[in-house]
Order: sequence, then C-alpha cells, then structure tokens
Amino acid sequence: MESEHMRVALIGLGNIMFCDEGVGVYLAKYIESNYDFDSQLEIVDGGLLGFWLMQYLNSYDAVVIVGASSHEAKVGAIAVDDKDKILAFGQTRKSANEAELVIMLEVAALAGSEANVEMIGIVPEDTLSVSNALSDAMYDSFDTLVKTTSEVLERYGITLKQKSTTIPIEEIVDNYANLKMV
Repeated sequence: MESEHMRVALIGLGNIMFCDEGVGVYLAKYIESNYDFDSQLEIVDGGLLGFWLMQYLNSYDAVVIVGASSHEAKVGAIAVDDKDKILAFGQTRKSANEAELVIMLEVAALAGSEANVEMIGIVPEDTLSVSNALSDAMYDSFDTLVKTTSEVLERYGITLKQKSTTIPIEEIVDNYANLKMV
C-alpha cells in the first residue's frame, strides 16, 4: 500500500502520568526529535485523544497508533494489529485507550472512513504507578519498538532517517514529562 501522496498520521497514545501507559507519547516525541521524515507524515501526541481520534481517521489515508497494549504476552512484547484485529478484540481490551480506539473505529466505519489503521502495541510492566517515567522493561524494549514503528511506516512509503545528533529516550522522557519539551 505504498504511495508517495499518501497522508499518514503516527499517533502516540497514552497517559504519561501512569508510567508505561505513556510509552506511545514518548515514542512519538522520540521519533519527532531524532529522525527526519517525509512531509506526508504527521506525528501526533495523542495523549488521551479519545473522540478527537476521529479527525485523523477521517482525514488520513493511514493512521499508525503506538501505545501500551493489553495483549497477554510477556512484558516488552510488541504486536502489530490491523483494524480488523483491533475490532475483533474490542470487548477484551483492558485499557481505556484501547477501548476508546475500538469505539472510534466503529464510529468511523459507520461514517465511511477508509483510513488504513494499525496499532503497534507494547506490553507494559506498570500502568498503575503515578510516575512520569518508563519502567526499565520499556527502556529495554524501546529500540525494538522504534524499529517496529519504522518498519510499519515503510509499508506506507515513509522512511525515517536518523539525525546525526540524537537525544536518548531517557532524556526525552525526563524533558517531556517535566515540561522541559513540548
């Protein structure tokens, strides 16, 4: 499904106040800070986007969402689910973000949205602690999450080109969680 005219949104979903729940937001900031990419890609801090996700489902050709996952797998495991799989597991999702995503996909389908949607989910270690940080397990899996995200974006004709100077994920988390970076 490659096209040089395809509009793609990369949305980092999650709540940075609850430890690993914010991994999608940090991933979006990390890519935005450390990579150059085509203008057809928009990176979105989805936070707790909820109903506002609809604007992306209705106006982009592809929407790639990254966030904590409730998949039954070991901590740090990464899964890529397409729209049909997300909808099929709709009633078994445990996080509010995943439940809202299912609802938005159902509403978007009724509205005739044709966006291709994929969710890159990583199994978190801790989404209950009130902490503007990531667990060690998320830091250990972060490079794999970036690589997986890059591979998914490549399917849509988007190539991430690493900048010569990069900011480590630990610094991104500290700066963004403590309002030193927006």
